[in-house]
Amino acid sequence: MTTQENKAVSNKVAEAIGRGDLDAFDDLMAPDLAEEFQWDIAEIRQAFPDYHGANEIQIAEGDLVANRYVFHGTHRGEFLGIAPTGRELTFEGVTIDRVVDGKIVEIYFGWDPDSVVEQLGAVLHAEPAEEANHT
Repeated sequence: MTTQENKAVSNKVAEAIGRGDLDAFDDLMAPDLAEEFQWDIAEIRQAFPDYHGANEIQIAEGDLVANRYVFHGTHRGEFLGIAPTGRELTFEGVTIDRVVDGKIVEIYFGWDPDSVVEQLGAVLHAEPAEEANHT
């Protein structure tokens, strides 16, 4: 496949996320990845039912497509343990998709949860890890 065709696959995934079309992942991703994405996006869409956006920047080389995405949504359900606030949020991040034979087979995903929590007006507290027993 060409880099343009690989970019189109990445864009179709972003469009499906924005439409809430979880079944589209079956055609656009390897089976295990599609199942994981369906679950993750369903969780996000429960918290942000109007979740929508797009890939804003794409760079492709070989079977890899790097995407900078921006999505928006209104916080209507619990997210990261935070009760609904009704606030509108912006999610920004980066994915690197590996596309083989027209399907995404791997995704490297990065986003800034601190920015999202800040937009929600919340503070997350991490529990200290139990110290390892060094013997």
